[in-house]
Amino acid sequence: MQKNNIKKLSEITHHDIAEVGYKAAYLGDLKRMNFDVPDGFIITKSFFHEYLKQTNIAPEINTELYRLNYEDLNSLRKVYELISTLILQTEFPHELEDEILSAYNKLDSNFTSVRSSATAEHLDTASWDFELPSFLNINEAGLIDIIKKCWARLFHPRCLTLRCQGNLKDCPVSMAIFVQKMVAANKSGLYFSQNPVNENPHQAALEIIYGLPDIQHQLNLHPDTYIIDKFTKELIDINIHPQDTMLKKSWGSIKAEKIKLNQQFSQKASNAELKKILSQCMKIEKKYEKPIVLEWALDKDGLHFLQINKLISSVNTANQ
Repeated sequence: MQKNNIKKLSEITHHDIAEVGYKAAYLGDLKRMNFDVPDGFIITKSFFHEYLKQTNIAPEINTELYRLNYEDLNSLRKVYELISTLILQTEFPHELEDEILSAYNKLDSNFTSVRSSATAEHLDTASWDFELPSFLNINEAGLIDIIKKCWARLFHPRCLTLRCQGNLKDCPVSMAIFVQKMVAANKSGLYFSQNPVNENPHQAALEIIYGLPDIQHQLNLHPDTYIIDKFTKELIDINIHPQDTMLKKSWGSIKAEKIKLNQQFSQKASNAELKKILSQCMKIEKKYEKPIVLEWALDKDGLHFLQINKLISSVNTANQ
Protein backbone atom coordinates (compact mmCIF):
# COMPACT_ATOMS: atom_id res chain seq x y z
CA MET A 1 0.00 0.00 0.00
CA GLN A 2 1.20 3.52 -0.73
CA LYS A 3 2.21 5.28 2.47
CA ASN A 4 0.74 8.64 1.46
CA ASN A 5 -2.87 7.54 1.92
CA ILE A 6 -2.87 9.23 5.32
CA LYS A 7 -1.91 12.90 5.22
CA LYS A 8 -1.16 15.48 7.90
CA LEU A 9 -3.66 18.33 7.95
CA SER A 10 -0.76 20.79 7.76
CA GLU A 11 0.26 19.29 4.39
CA ILE A 12 -3.19 19.64 2.81
CA THR A 13 -4.38 22.39 0.45
CA HIS A 14 -7.43 22.93 -1.75
CA HIS A 15 -5.54 21.17 -4.54
CA ASP A 16 -6.11 17.91 -2.61
CA ILE A 17 -9.92 18.05 -2.75
CA ALA A 18 -10.20 14.88 -4.84
CA GLU A 19 -8.41 12.86 -2.16
CA VAL A 20 -9.47 14.52 1.09
CA GLY A 21 -12.75 16.30 0.32
CA TYR A 22 -13.79 19.95 0.48
CA LYS A 23 -13.95 20.31 4.26
CA ALA A 24 -10.55 18.79 4.95
CA ALA A 25 -8.82 20.50 2.01
CA TYR A 26 -9.96 24.00 2.92
CA LEU A 27 -9.32 23.40 6.61
CA GLY A 28 -5.76 22.57 5.60
CA ASP A 29 -5.60 25.89 3.76
CA LEU A 30 -6.72 27.71 6.93
CA LYS A 31 -4.01 26.01 8.94
CA ARG A 32 -1.35 26.95 6.39
CA MET A 33 -2.62 30.56 6.58
CA ASN A 34 -1.92 30.45 10.35
CA PHE A 35 -5.51 30.46 11.54
CA ASP A 36 -5.93 28.39 14.71
CA VAL A 37 -6.93 24.94 13.47
CA PRO A 38 -6.31 21.92 15.75
CA ASP A 39 -3.69 19.50 14.46
CA GLY A 40 -4.98 16.43 12.69
CA PHE A 41 -4.63 13.95 9.86
CA ILE A 42 -6.72 12.82 6.91
CA ILE A 43 -7.68 9.25 6.04
CA THR A 44 -7.95 9.72 2.29
CA LYS A 45 -10.32 8.36 -0.32
CA SER A 46 -7.55 6.08 -1.56
CA PHE A 47 -7.19 4.61 1.93
CA PHE A 48 -10.88 3.64 1.84
CA HIS A 49 -10.40 1.98 -1.54
CA GLU A 50 -7.40 0.09 -0.16
CA TYR A 51 -9.55 -1.05 2.77
CA LEU A 52 -12.16 -2.39 0.35
CA LYS A 53 -9.44 -4.14 -1.64
CA GLN A 54 -7.73 -5.79 1.33
CA THR A 55 -10.97 -6.94 2.95
CA ASN A 56 -12.37 -8.10 -0.41
CA ILE A 57 -15.84 -6.78 0.44
CA ALA A 58 -16.16 -4.52 -2.62
CA PRO A 59 -17.75 -7.24 -4.83
CA GLU A 60 -20.48 -7.89 -2.26
CA ILE A 61 -21.14 -4.16 -1.86
CA ASN A 62 -21.31 -3.68 -5.63
CA THR A 63 -23.73 -6.60 -5.96
CA GLU A 64 -26.09 -5.07 -3.40
CA LEU A 65 -25.90 -1.65 -5.10
CA TYR A 66 -26.60 -3.24 -8.48
CA ARG A 67 -29.75 -4.88 -7.10
CA LEU A 68 -30.89 -1.70 -5.38
CA ASN A 69 -34.17 -0.06 -6.36
CA TYR A 70 -33.54 3.63 -5.67
CA GLU A 71 -37.28 4.35 -5.83
CA ASP A 72 -38.12 1.87 -3.04
CA LEU A 73 -37.46 2.97 0.55
CA ASN A 74 -37.59 -0.60 1.82
CA SER A 75 -34.95 -1.58 -0.73
CA LEU A 76 -32.77 1.35 0.36
CA ARG A 77 -33.11 0.39 4.02
CA LYS A 78 -32.34 -3.26 3.34
CA VAL A 79 -29.20 -2.44 1.36
CA TYR A 80 -28.03 -0.04 4.07
CA GLU A 81 -28.52 -2.67 6.75
CA LEU A 82 -26.65 -5.31 4.74
CA ILE A 83 -23.71 -3.13 3.71
CA SER A 84 -23.30 -1.32 7.02
CA THR A 85 -23.34 -4.65 8.88
CA LEU A 86 -20.74 -5.99 6.45
CA ILE A 87 -18.43 -3.01 7.05
CA LEU A 88 -18.90 -2.94 10.82
CA GLN A 89 -18.36 -6.68 11.28
CA THR A 90 -15.45 -7.14 8.87
CA GLU A 91 -12.08 -7.36 10.62
CA PHE A 92 -9.92 -4.31 9.96
CA PRO A 93 -6.65 -5.20 8.18
CA HIS A 94 -3.78 -4.97 10.68
CA GLU A 95 -1.49 -3.05 8.33
CA LEU A 96 -4.13 -0.36 7.78
CA GLU A 97 -5.00 -0.20 11.46
CA ASP A 98 -1.34 0.25 12.37
CA GLU A 99 -1.04 3.12 9.90
CA ILE A 100 -4.04 4.93 11.38
CA LEU A 101 -2.93 4.42 14.98
CA SER A 102 0.59 5.59 14.14
CA ALA A 103 -0.84 8.86 12.80
CA TYR A 104 -3.11 9.09 15.86
CA ASN A 105 -0.24 8.68 18.32
CA LYS A 106 1.76 11.41 16.57
CA LEU A 107 -1.02 13.86 17.48
CA ASP A 108 -0.08 13.43 21.15
CA SER A 109 -3.72 13.81 22.20
CA ASN A 110 -5.77 11.45 24.35
CA PHE A 111 -9.00 12.32 22.56
CA THR A 112 -9.95 13.44 19.07
CA SER A 113 -12.87 14.51 16.93
CA VAL A 114 -13.63 12.43 13.83
CA ARG A 115 -15.42 14.04 10.88
CA SER A 116 -16.40 12.89 7.41
CA SER A 117 -15.33 14.86 4.33
CA ALA A 118 -17.11 14.31 1.00
CA THR A 119 -14.69 13.87 -1.89
CA ALA A 120 -14.74 15.59 -5.28
CA GLU A 121 -17.35 13.49 -7.04
CA HIS A 122 -19.92 14.53 -4.43
CA LEU A 123 -19.38 18.26 -4.57
CA ASP A 124 -22.16 18.97 -7.06
CA THR A 125 -24.65 17.80 -4.42
CA ALA A 126 -24.85 20.72 -2.00
CA SER A 127 -26.36 18.81 0.90
CA TRP A 128 -24.06 15.77 0.78
CA ASP A 129 -21.84 16.77 3.73
CA PHE A 130 -24.98 17.50 5.74
CA GLU A 131 -25.70 13.75 5.73
CA LEU A 132 -22.24 12.53 6.77
CA PRO A 133 -21.43 11.96 10.45
CA SER A 134 -19.08 13.51 12.99
CA PHE A 135 -18.00 12.14 16.37
CA LEU A 136 -16.43 13.84 19.39
CA ASN A 137 -14.05 12.77 22.16
CA ILE A 138 -12.87 9.54 20.53
CA ASN A 139 -9.88 7.77 22.07
CA GLU A 140 -7.40 5.35 20.51
CA ALA A 141 -9.38 2.28 21.53
CA GLY A 142 -12.55 3.51 19.83
CA LEU A 143 -11.07 5.11 16.73
CA ILE A 144 -11.20 2.18 14.30
CA ASP A 145 -14.85 1.40 15.07
CA ILE A 146 -15.77 5.06 14.55
CA ILE A 147 -13.99 5.13 11.19
CA LYS A 148 -15.99 2.08 10.12
CA LYS A 149 -19.20 3.84 11.21
CA CYS A 150 -18.28 6.83 9.03
CA TRP A 151 -17.74 4.59 6.01
CA ALA A 152 -20.94 2.66 6.66
CA ARG A 153 -22.93 5.91 6.61
CA LEU A 154 -22.10 6.28 2.91
CA PHE A 155 -24.78 3.68 2.26
CA HIS A 156 -27.53 5.26 4.37
CA PRO A 157 -30.81 5.58 2.41
CA ARG A 158 -30.51 9.37 2.31
CA CYS A 159 -26.93 9.22 0.99
CA LEU A 160 -27.85 6.64 -1.64
CA THR A 161 -30.78 8.81 -2.72
CA LEU A 162 -28.47 11.81 -3.08
CA ARG A 163 -26.13 9.74 -5.23
CA CYS A 164 -29.06 8.88 -7.48
CA GLN A 165 -30.25 12.49 -7.68
CA GLY A 166 -26.72 13.64 -8.51
CA ASN A 167 -26.30 11.04 -11.27
CA LEU A 168 -23.54 9.41 -9.22
CA LYS A 169 -24.88 5.85 -9.18
CA ASP A 170 -22.07 4.60 -11.41
CA CYS A 171 -19.29 6.48 -9.59
CA PRO A 172 -17.16 4.65 -7.00
CA VAL A 173 -18.47 5.14 -3.48
CA SER A 174 -15.86 6.95 -1.40
CA MET A 175 -15.15 9.53 1.26
CA ALA A 176 -12.32 10.91 3.36
CA ILE A 177 -12.21 11.23 7.14
CA PHE A 178 -10.30 13.79 9.16
CA VAL A 179 -9.18 13.26 12.74
CA GLN A 180 -8.28 16.27 14.91
CA LYS A 181 -7.19 17.00 18.42
CA MET A 182 -10.28 17.43 20.57
CA VAL A 183 -11.13 20.96 21.75
CA ALA A 184 -12.69 21.19 25.23
CA ALA A 185 -15.04 23.99 24.18
CA ASN A 186 -16.73 26.28 26.68
CA LYS A 187 -18.67 27.84 23.79
CA SER A 188 -19.08 26.78 20.19
CA GLY A 189 -21.05 27.65 17.12
CA LEU A 190 -21.28 28.49 13.45
CA TYR A 191 -20.50 31.52 11.31
CA PHE A 192 -22.47 32.03 8.08
CA SER A 193 -20.86 34.40 5.60
CA GLN A 194 -24.30 35.42 4.35
CA ASN A 195 -27.64 35.51 6.14
CA PRO A 196 -28.83 31.86 5.93
CA VAL A 197 -32.50 32.85 6.14
CA ASN A 198 -32.84 35.53 3.45
CA GLU A 199 -29.45 34.90 1.73
CA ASN A 200 -28.50 38.57 2.04
CA PRO A 201 -24.77 38.66 1.12
CA HIS A 202 -24.29 41.92 3.04
CA GLN A 203 -25.22 40.28 6.33
CA ALA A 204 -23.45 37.55 8.30
CA ALA A 205 -24.86 35.36 11.06
CA LEU A 206 -23.38 33.82 14.20
CA GLU A 207 -24.91 30.93 16.14
CA ILE A 208 -23.58 30.29 19.65
CA ILE A 209 -24.21 27.69 22.36
CA TYR A 210 -22.54 26.91 25.65
CA GLY A 211 -20.26 23.88 25.58
CA LEU A 212 -19.49 21.44 22.79
CA PRO A 213 -21.47 21.35 19.54
CA ASP A 214 -24.50 19.09 19.91
CA ILE A 215 -23.75 17.10 16.76
CA GLN A 216 -25.75 14.05 17.87
CA HIS A 217 -28.74 16.22 18.90
CA GLN A 218 -28.63 14.87 22.45
CA LEU A 219 -30.02 18.04 24.01
CA ASN A 220 -31.87 19.58 21.05
CA LEU A 221 -30.22 22.91 21.77
CA HIS A 222 -31.33 26.21 20.24
CA PRO A 223 -28.40 28.61 19.75
CA ASP A 224 -28.29 32.33 20.26
CA THR A 225 -28.38 33.98 16.84
CA TYR A 226 -26.65 37.24 15.94
CA ILE A 227 -27.18 38.99 12.58
CA ILE A 228 -24.39 41.39 11.64
CA ASP A 229 -24.06 44.11 9.01
CA LYS A 230 -20.79 43.15 7.32
CA PHE A 231 -19.91 46.74 6.36
CA THR A 232 -20.61 48.58 9.61
CA LYS A 233 -19.91 45.51 11.85
CA GLU A 234 -23.03 46.47 13.83
CA LEU A 235 -25.49 43.96 15.25
CA ILE A 236 -28.78 44.10 13.36
CA ASP A 237 -30.63 41.50 15.39
CA ILE A 238 -30.03 39.35 18.48
CA ASN A 239 -32.13 36.32 19.34
CA ILE A 240 -31.32 34.85 22.77
CA HIS A 241 -32.42 31.29 23.59
CA PRO A 242 -32.26 30.06 27.21
CA GLN A 243 -29.93 27.09 27.74
CA ASP A 244 -29.90 25.15 31.01
CA THR A 245 -27.60 22.25 30.02
CA MET A 246 -24.42 21.99 27.97
CA LEU A 247 -22.20 19.20 26.70
CA LYS A 248 -18.72 19.02 28.21
CA LYS A 249 -15.67 16.93 27.43
CA SER A 250 -15.11 14.29 30.10
CA TRP A 251 -12.52 11.51 30.33
CA GLY A 252 -13.65 9.07 27.66
CA SER A 253 -17.13 10.50 27.22
CA ILE A 254 -19.29 13.53 26.60
CA LYS A 255 -21.35 14.52 29.63
CA ALA A 256 -24.32 16.84 30.08
CA GLU A 257 -23.68 19.53 32.67
CA LYS A 258 -26.08 22.02 34.23
CA ILE A 259 -25.42 25.68 33.52
CA LYS A 260 -25.43 28.19 36.36
CA LEU A 261 -28.84 29.80 36.73
CA ASN A 262 -27.51 33.34 36.23
CA GLN A 263 -26.08 32.33 32.83
CA GLN A 264 -29.01 30.36 31.44
CA PHE A 265 -30.95 33.37 30.15
CA SER A 266 -28.08 35.72 29.32
CA GLN A 267 -26.29 36.46 26.06
CA LYS A 268 -23.89 33.56 25.52
CA ALA A 269 -20.98 35.59 24.17
CA SER A 270 -19.56 38.80 25.57
CA ASN A 271 -19.12 41.76 23.25
CA ALA A 272 -15.36 41.16 23.30
CA GLU A 273 -15.84 37.52 22.30
CA LEU A 274 -18.25 38.49 19.54
CA LYS A 275 -15.76 41.01 18.18
CA LYS A 276 -12.95 38.44 18.18
CA ILE A 277 -15.03 35.72 16.51
CA LEU A 278 -16.38 38.07 13.85
CA SER A 279 -12.97 39.56 13.10
CA GLN A 280 -11.37 36.16 12.49
CA CYS A 281 -14.33 34.75 10.55
CA MET A 282 -14.48 37.75 8.24
CA LYS A 283 -10.75 37.44 7.53
CA ILE A 284 -11.34 33.84 6.48
CA GLU A 285 -14.41 34.76 4.44
CA LYS A 286 -12.35 37.12 2.27
CA LYS A 287 -10.29 34.16 1.06
CA TYR A 288 -13.28 32.55 -0.66
CA GLU A 289 -15.51 33.61 -3.53
CA LYS A 290 -18.59 31.60 -2.53
CA PRO A 291 -20.59 31.72 0.73
CA ILE A 292 -19.15 29.56 3.49
CA VAL A 293 -20.07 28.28 6.92
CA LEU A 294 -17.42 27.92 9.62
CA GLU A 295 -17.61 25.80 12.75
CA TRP A 296 -15.64 27.30 15.62
CA ALA A 297 -15.01 26.69 19.32
CA LEU A 298 -13.77 28.74 22.27
CA ASP A 299 -11.78 27.13 25.07
CA LYS A 300 -9.34 28.39 27.71
CA ASP A 301 -6.69 28.85 25.01
CA GLY A 302 -8.83 30.93 22.65
CA LEU A 303 -10.66 30.58 19.34
CA HIS A 304 -10.27 27.48 17.16
CA PHE A 305 -11.70 26.61 13.73
CA LEU A 306 -12.98 23.05 13.36
CA GLN A 307 -14.75 22.90 9.99
CA ILE A 308 -15.32 24.92 6.85
CA ASN A 309 -17.91 24.10 4.24
CA LYS A 310 -19.97 25.58 1.45
CA LEU A 311 -23.10 27.29 2.68
CA ILE A 312 -26.21 25.30 1.78
CA SER A 313 -28.96 27.65 0.60
CA SER A 314 -32.19 27.90 2.56
CA VAL A 315 -33.99 26.45 -0.47
CA ASN A 316 -31.90 23.27 -0.35
CA THR A 317 -32.20 23.05 3.42
CA ALA A 318 -35.96 23.32 3.26
CA ASN A 319 -36.10 20.41 0.84
CA GLN A 320 -34.13 18.05 3.05
